[in-house]
Amino acid sequence: MLRNEQTNITNLKQYLLGNLSSPETEAIDLRIISDENSEEVLLWAESELMEDYLDEILSPSEVKLFKENFLVSPERRAQFEQIALLRNYARNAAAKESVRKLSKTPPDNLLEKLKNYLMMNWQPATAACALLVIGLVGIFYFTANRPTARRFSRLTLSNRSARTTANRSFSMSTSPARRNARSSSPIRR
Repeated sequence: MLRNEQTNITNLKQYLLGNLSSPETEAIDLRIISDENSEEVLLWAESELMEDYLDEILSPSEVKLFKENFLVSPERRAQFEQIALLRNYARNAAAKESVRKLSKTPPDNLLEKLKNYLMMNWQPATAACALLVIGLVGIFYFTANRPTARRFSRLTLSNRSARTTANRSFSMSTSPARRNARSSSPIRR
């Protein structure tokens, strides 16, 4: 990798602009060819040069060299256009966000405050939904396994009829004197 990266990146920018003398250009060419990591540094210098142009940091002579010597290949022009579009998009998005934050008034009613809170903090909303689902499943389970009023009434009716039938058969098997004694007794069963 090239030594003293900041100095080398500055030299590489001048190299990319074609603003170096012939011996300096040859020395950088030899370093690029011989050093495996120099391609990474060269790509870094290319992107910084594009950023400098977009930030309008380059001098008028460097701007002229940038347009004449650097943007000659279609790949570089496409890369430059992509960087310019991304920067514009990021700048516009940041501006829209700052305008939205500045123009946003705090919510007045409780429902809007709750909505904003839940949009920013989704964990309480998720927990509330989970509890609601668990509660509904529990209610459904316990009501499905509990005898309903109709089934309960059928059970009581069948129990009454069984008791009545048992009482009748018991009363028929007892003597008439016992039946009279039971009916005349003050305690009713």
